[in-house]
Amino acid sequence: MNKTYIDIANKWRENKCKGCCILLEPYNPAILIEYIMKRSIEKNPNIKALIVVKDYDVRTSIVNYLKENNVSSNNYACITSVYVKIGVHYNYDIAFYVGLTDMYQANYINSIIKYGLFIITTDKIHPDSRAYLYKYFPILNQADYVAKYAAKYSLPVEEIHIGVQFARQDEKELYDKYSDYINKTINIFGSLENINRARVGDKTTGQSAEAVRLSIAQYNGWNEHLDVTIPFNKQIDDLFNPISIEERCSTAYNIFRERNNLVNNNVNKIPIVIDLLNGELKDKKVIIVSKNTILATEVYKTLNKNNISCGEFHNDIEARPVYDENVGDFIRYKTGNRKGEVKNFAAQAISSLSVQSFNSNNIRVLSIKNCSSDSLEITCNAIIFMSPNCYNIKEFLYRYNKLTFNTDKIKIYKLYMIGTNEENDCSRLKPINENHEIKNITENEKYYVQSFGSSE
Repeated sequence: MNKTYIDIANKWRENKCKGCCILLEPYNPAILIEYIMKRSIEKNPNIKALIVVKDYDVRTSIVNYLKENNVSSNNYACITSVYVKIGVHYNYDIAFYVGLTDMYQANYINSIIKYGLFIITTDKIHPDSRAYLYKYFPILNQADYVAKYAAKYSLPVEEIHIGVQFARQDEKELYDKYSDYINKTINIFGSLENINRARVGDKTTGQSAEAVRLSIAQYNGWNEHLDVTIPFNKQIDDLFNPISIEERCSTAYNIFRERNNLVNNNVNKIPIVIDLLNGELKDKKVIIVSKNTILATEVYKTLNKNNISCGEFHNDIEARPVYDENVGDFIRYKTGNRKGEVKNFAAQAISSLSVQSFNSNNIRVLSIKNCSSDSLEITCNAIIFMSPNCYNIKEFLYRYNKLTFNTDKIKIYKLYMIGTNEENDCSRLKPINENHEIKNITENEKYYVQSFGSSE
């Protein structure tokens, strides 16, 4: 839970459950509502909230989020502002107002429901309306960081997608083999969702995994009395017997993981990174984001072997000695029985030392994984995402809210394996605002491949 939401919720309670907050994109009002609702339900399981939103899209987003996070629909109703009717008695304990730009609907609801939180999601509210709003809903988070975040989020973004070929033919063949199995499994189950339901059950309906598998089997014509001496029935039994379904969804889950590892952690992306760091990003401060620990560690090791100073920042770093550039030696114990011995440092300590080295310009590259600590506080020139399955820039700025840029434009690179789901994911990415430009440099693929011999 981001500290922003917790602070707002606490201030709202301190202010007798009345107030207004600013949550500009990509902060999500649904997260704040969920947090408050769950805390309220703990104290009163029968509590009911009315959520009034600006339009149907916002309603859909909030309802889906609350459903996914197990907030019962018995505890709330969500309506668009056009459906607020004067004269109707809304019998609720709390009112949430999301994205409204005037007080017309809120005025009436506010006169009936004692407790309320008005969530501003735009900076386009007229100052006069804002002043009137604050009169009834005191501002809770008029903090500098909101404005700072909004400014950072509005910076121009240049996003460059770079395709990478598989280094070996057997890798591509293995990827195609995995994809073929996955596609056939989806055809059998009907959807990816059904595969997962058959593996772990359905939390929404309360169906067990066994019940889901039986339902899928019966839907496809299987029953326990099939005469398997008939060839067609034998095929049905082979494919849709509940035991066969269980085995297939388990295998598919493992193959999904192996296929993702094959593309997300493909080391053939690293020479591209080296080329960028020695070329257009030479002498620049760069963050490299990998999907998981495996590639983040490999990036760190390979860059340093190629004389590019790189540190690590994540929670899976293996304990190791740390070299102190200032004294030209490994850090050693200064006191105690082990005085003079080389000291091993754990992940958190190495991460902190890497940040210090980055900020003091002893290193210029930081290798992190997708879910590293959001405490990261550095200034950089560019970001390289080793896969489109890592964060998009909006999510990245949201998580790492202490990160700043020493340029007027945020420059990011995304690497993807050609002919894979990563390429498909890249093709679906859309600009986050009017200042976001996306380029695919497929015309340069040959240069990258030939430069590093990946086609051999």
